[in-house]
Amino acid sequence: MESQPFHSARQLGAVLRSARLRRGWSQTELAERADVDRPWLVKLETGRVDNPTLRRVLHVVESLGLQLNVQEHAKGDSSFDLSALWSEEEGGR
Repeated sequence: MESQPFHSARQLGAVLRSARLRRGWSQTELAERADVDRPWLVKLETGRVDNPTLRRVLHVVESLGLQLNVQEHAKGDSSFDLSALWSEEEGGR
């Protein structure tokens, strides 16, 4: 599956729903696999969940065999260096 960028909770939900349907899974089945409540999953898929925790979202993503990537926008020269941030985090532990 190719990378699918998203810019809103609604778009993320649509990507997750599409992946679930491609696998032939019901919302109930995915909710059980991801250890989340079905009503919460419905809200996630429709972009209506208020302030979802990353942990719960990652459970759904991983249950679908997907991965969530963070990528910088390509808007010319940027002073934000993610690798430097990670190095700082490692040194602070």
